[in-house]
Amino acid sequence: MICLQKKRILIKHYQFIITLEPTLFECKIDQQIISIKGKNIEIHYYSQDEVMLYGEFESINIL
Repeated sequence: MICLQKKRILIKHYQFIITLEPTLFECKIDQQIISIKGKNIEIHYYSQDEVMLYGEFESINIL
């Protein structure tokens, strides 16, 4: 599940983080990969099953 707000994104039930860069975040959920592109992307909070990102987001793709 993905919850979008102005400059933050909450992803629930993720399995693991694949990529974390200032312009790209990727994580695996079930059999899909969530790819988020933008600027100044950073993790504000994470736990075993959810992660909250802050940044200036440009696109979200589910692969």
